Amino acid sequence: MRFVFKSIKPFFISSTRRLSFISSIDNQSQFVCKHECHDTRAKHSTFKALNSQMLQNASRHRLNATLSKVRFLSSDVSVASSCKLQNMLPSEFHKKLLDAKIARCYIVNEDGELKYSHTELKELIPESELRSLDFDHEAIFFYTGTRANCLMAVFIWRTDRGQGVGGVDYRPITSMAELILDGNRYSKGLGIKSALAGMWAGGGKGFVLAPVSRQFDPEFRRKVFLDFADFLTSLNGCMVAGVGVGSSVPDMATMFTETRYVSNIAPDYGGSVNSSVYTALGIVTAMEAALEFLEMGSLEGKTVAIQGAGNVGQVIIDKLLKKNVKHIYVTECNSLTIADVKDFFAHKAEGRLTLSKVSFEDTSIFRTKCDIFSPCARGKAFAWGPDGSSLKEVLNDTTIPMLNTKIICGASNLPVHTEEDHIALMERKITYVTDVVPNRMGIVSKLLEPYGRMSDDPDLAKHLSTEWQHSIYQTTLRILKMAAKLKIHPEKAAYILGEELSREVHPLYPRRTQNIIRGLVNSRWHEGKDFWNERWGFEGDQLV
Repeated sequence: MRFVFKSIKPFFISSTRRLSFISSIDNQSQFVCKHECHDTRAKHSTFKALNSQMLQNASRHRLNATLSKVRFLSSDVSVASSCKLQNMLPSEFHKKLLDAKIARCYIVNEDGELKYSHTELKELIPESELRSLDFDHEAIFFYTGTRANCLMAVFIWRTDRGQGVGGVDYRPITSMAELILDGNRYSKGLGIKSALAGMWAGGGKGFVLAPVSRQFDPEFRRKVFLDFADFLTSLNGCMVAGVGVGSSVPDMATMFTETRYVSNIAPDYGGSVNSSVYTALGIVTAMEAALEFLEMGSLEGKTVAIQGAGNVGQVIIDKLLKKNVKHIYVTECNSLTIADVKDFFAHKAEGRLTLSKVSFEDTSIFRTKCDIFSPCARGKAFAWGPDGSSLKEVLNDTTIPMLNTKIICGASNLPVHTEEDHIALMERKITYVTDVVPNRMGIVSKLLEPYGRMSDDPDLAKHLSTEWQHSIYQTTLRILKMAAKLKIHPEKAAYILGEELSREVHPLYPRRTQNIIRGLVNSRWHEGKDFWNERWGFEGDQLV
């Protein structure tokens, strides 16, 4: 059994950027490495002994080892109880749907009662297992695209404040348990983030479950995102999708040709596109709030360690240098990114910046003595664990004991996953600024897109101020003070505040999205019926 580190240059990414991840080989005749595709039949005869069942079993083993450790803040039920879903690949789930001639299906939560569109779906995803995976959502929709024949999913969490908003992930998913786990967790996180930001939006998350071997085929990719656009259009606006893990701005442009329910589109089309500058400014603002809470003064003279020097990390570096920090230590696994950063900051850093090119699994940055540790890599990193698992959080039982810092504040999504890890940070007297506050600016800019744009946007600027009640600065202070008072960890405090705010009803369009979901059920969406494709009941000639 082998797993391959993939460093792939997708067709839509500039020459100075790369997308990296580890995944199982889903086609034993090929693997991707060093930006090229090689036929391995002749050179690597050992691959002939591998078969798909071995690959599936290995993937499941690692996932089971990881999921068995995970518990959620909002659920006391162990994920380990979900044996059936842990051992079901998305491709197996999809085949069962196709065998039953199901192209659309849903699970809708109406006042606590789950409604399944099909008996077959209820058998595949039993209610007990679904609830054990932190499900307290309004709906899950599944859809098979007509062009690429891929399974797709949309998760909707609490839309009292408005439409579900979230990114579309286009990445490997190793089991249905992982799909539901991540869909529930990330859609809820985005809903909490929007509520804490004072935005009128709910939580959403989308997934495209395409074969790994075809994810970077340009024509196939175009078909996939056209299909996802059709999916969104059919859902009548209960979710607005944006860029997620593995998707891009060009993908959003593709979707924009088929649906209006998309954000992060290119500036030429009126979109906000790259919000990394505002995200980075939000991170720095949250750092200042944490220093204020700990009575440590300003950023001047402080030492900061940053994991990841991508678009957000680079702006953080620039801002920190302007704030006269003492020193910044940065690790990055992409040599081209390192070269970019060195060139850009060569004359700005004045000896205050140390850049290190490291391997993907390197943990040296965690050991760096600093005032603030800023994780700006992906929230769930790929690394080898002693039990053979490959999916590990950035901050876990291995890396937390290494930390030599007072504050954690970065751009990574959900870098801490378990209750035990949050408690471990508290025991080490490390103040964790939960990610749902400082990295909000991506979703803020996304939600402002329909309302126009301006060069100096006051509705963006107020989130970076120190006065507005919902600003990153004030929200960070409120959460840290609440956590200290109640003797709970900051993420739990953030979710308590966020849950309360998420119950506020949109002042202009109360429960509109919930009514849209009910309309999908009543109009028999799962049978392929879309009311907007039908005539409006006029007599005589119809308007086209």
